[in-house]
Amino acid sequence: MFSIQQQSKAKLSSWSEDFSDQLSVISDQLLKARLLRIGLSKIRHWSLITVYCSLIHCSLLTAQSLSPQTKVSLLTMAPGDELYSSFGHSAIWVYDPAIGLDRVYNYGTFDFRTGNFYWKFIRGTLPYQLSAYPFQYAIAEAQGSNRSLTEQVLNLNPAQKQKLYDFLETNYQPENRQYFYKFYYDNCATRPRDVIKTGVGPGFQWLPMPDLTGKSYRRWMNDYLVDKPLARLGMNLAIGQPADQPADLEGSMYLPDNLMKGLAKARNGNQLLVSATNELFVAQPVESGLTTWWIQILGGILFLPTAIWLYKKHNDGPFWFDKTLLILAGSVGLLLLFLWFGTDHGVPDWNRSLFIYLPTHLIVAFLLRKPVHFRWLSLYFLLCLGFLVFGIATTALESRTFFVEFLLLVRSNQLMRFYRGNPQPTPVHES
Repeated sequence: MFSIQQQSKAKLSSWSEDFSDQLSVISDQLLKARLLRIGLSKIRHWSLITVYCSLIHCSLLTAQSLSPQTKVSLLTMAPGDELYSSFGHSAIWVYDPAIGLDRVYNYGTFDFRTGNFYWKFIRGTLPYQLSAYPFQYAIAEAQGSNRSLTEQVLNLNPAQKQKLYDFLETNYQPENRQYFYKFYYDNCATRPRDVIKTGVGPGFQWLPMPDLTGKSYRRWMNDYLVDKPLARLGMNLAIGQPADQPADLEGSMYLPDNLMKGLAKARNGNQLLVSATNELFVAQPVESGLTTWWIQILGGILFLPTAIWLYKKHNDGPFWFDKTLLILAGSVGLLLLFLWFGTDHGVPDWNRSLFIYLPTHLIVAFLLRKPVHFRWLSLYFLLCLGFLVFGIATTALESRTFFVEFLLLVRSNQLMRFYRGNPQPTPVHES
């Protein structure tokens, strides 16, 4: 009986190992076929890779004891051309050839199958998650998107490597892997930063880096949006006062490049934390596209003629232009109000651009030609002038829309004077 039990256990163990090997081979084949079919050039984010990798291949491995050959590295992918990749990306790579371990841990992914995906994404309530996959898919993404990939090998002792790996594996469990992404405070760079600090333990120490302190979160962000003026304007308009707070050393590491710079000088006890830096892939130079100078030139060309036209031709009451301008400004204000109170992003709070883009403009736009409202409309536009001056004086320079602000100032002043001089119903221009 004992012999039969041993034989049964041996067969079961052998069958389990064969099944695991076959499943691993099949998963690899499926992944490679999928990548070939869609083309590496069309892979837009590491999260797309994760959909195929983390759910099949990486589930085959479980937490285990690491060998002395283990290497733990921080991977930093350079910024890309698309807006979503403008700030770069960070991940942690754990590689142990002795036990066949090869996993890149990526905190920048989400599940497209999440219910109400787009609505949750807009409101800032979409759960991001930790995913894990083989290194070959990370390097394939870097090459496919032509983004440099840098490895920083961490100088850790065996106990620290095991602690860091165990932490990642625990964090990777289904009940632990999700978190709510915050652009400045909790993202794909801040999570690896905190994981590395946890793995190193009490010996971890940042060295002072004046070039990574003193700048606001907004200014750090804008450094990466120089060649994207429309995105730069939109993002600056949408974020509020929290973005203008100065970022300390760790705060600046919400950007992957800053995390890489900080780790390069950090210490593990009495030694440097980074033992080696390797350029795993260097992006090929590409010709720069259309520069953005034309936007500033176009604005300058339109500015003066519009000013002359408004002052000389339309200084005697409301007309179609005012209705259009107020609807546009009010719509922007309504969007800013929604971002503040209707979302959980955090950074759109206390947005002083609301003093410039009053949501009430949406209502007033349809009352401009109604004489019964002339008396209080003069007071309304007087208040608008005060709000405009305050908003222009207190909002960040990067969020300023000078041309629109100029139009609002000019027309608010002219309409205030018109309504003040016409308290009784009088004919006005046809719209």
